[in-house]
Amino acid sequence: MAPVTTTLEPAVKHIADVAGDIAGSRGVSEDKEAQKETVRWVLSAPERLKELKEQGKEEEMTKEWDEVRGLLGKWEGVKGVDEVRRKCEEIVRKD
Repeated sequence: MAPVTTTLEPAVKHIADVAGDIAGSRGVSEDKEAQKETVRWVLSAPERLKELKEQGKEEEMTKEWDEVRGLLGKWEGVKGVDEVRRKCEEIVRKD
């Protein structure tokens, strides 16, 4: 998974900025570090989903994917989002 993370790493700051803009437009003040942590959490989702699936934790995997998918939807159009979504969908739909 390292190549995906390396490829997306430059997008982390941009996604965090977009997340901050979204929060700011709603009147929510969120710490920049918390925003970056959220972005890191989303970027590592494919690895976590794969691990949950391998452990047979389908329900937990589905709940986590729903949360990640919601954030990706808010970040639509941001560089790297489509790649993370595609990787997650491959894992979730694999039998």
